[in-house]
Amino acid sequence: MTKASRKFVDLIFTAATKHPNWDPVVPVQVGDYGKVDKETGIFTRYGNLYDQQNIAKWPWLADFPPVTAPVEDKMVVSSLNAKSYGVEFTPTANLAGLVDVGIGGSWKFGQSDRGALLIMCRPRQQYIPREIPFELLLRVDVLRGYSWVESVFTCPGYAMYLSTKGGDTISVSLKASAPIPAAPAVAVGAEIAATWERTNVAGLYRDAWNANGDYVFTPLFHLKKWRRREIWNGILMRDSPPPPLEGLDNLEDEEVPWEDLDSEGEEYEDE
Repeated sequence: MTKASRKFVDLIFTAATKHPNWDPVVPVQVGDYGKVDKETGIFTRYGNLYDQQNIAKWPWLADFPPVTAPVEDKMVVSSLNAKSYGVEFTPTANLAGLVDVGIGGSWKFGQSDRGALLIMCRPRQQYIPREIPFELLLRVDVLRGYSWVESVFTCPGYAMYLSTKGGDTISVSLKASAPIPAAPAVAVGAEIAATWERTNVAGLYRDAWNANGDYVFTPLFHLKKWRRREIWNGILMRDSPPPPLEGLDNLEDEEVPWEDLDSEGEEYEDE
């Protein structure tokens, strides 16, 4: 399958309106700006809103650093043709003085097309603060013509799967152990033994876990762009009405840069 990455991105984006990272070990950071490659679906970074040269030019940026949200237990995104048979997150104490932190479930995919699955264990979101001033952000010329990363989801462990067209049924689980004082929020530096287990894998599967519980993977991020009807060359168009919204609400989601795809990730040809 030559366009596996593009097909996976398309399926997850359709389900979540967020872009998956085909290679989650490659960092994507809040404030990154760039473009999504039309052939692969991979985001190419050209710079970051919070780079030192940008803060030197627009010092007010330093007053609006990315916000870090609380850690969640899990996040699961599956394509529209996937049926879940239950997803569990079960921290339980055992006699060895450890807490077993397990996440797992089973999914069945349709036969007419491929399906996709993305699982994140203990994800944490970072995002551009909503209070950032629109009228100032509009003047940051390095952002013009690019998509921006408004938010990212990082985690210490993930699993991802792109199914075949054969109606796959897959079971995936992560079994980890952490010291009781550190669970369910694992202490910094505490090593956590963990293993991803899967059965009936027929398609493309990938997983990873960081033994220190570090947030080194970025499986998902949210791309935005300026609403074009209001913005042109970084200034308000003379014949456009005043912005009806405030701040980052003047952005819209960045869509995938291709038309409908077939099961191999190729665009349908015009008849």
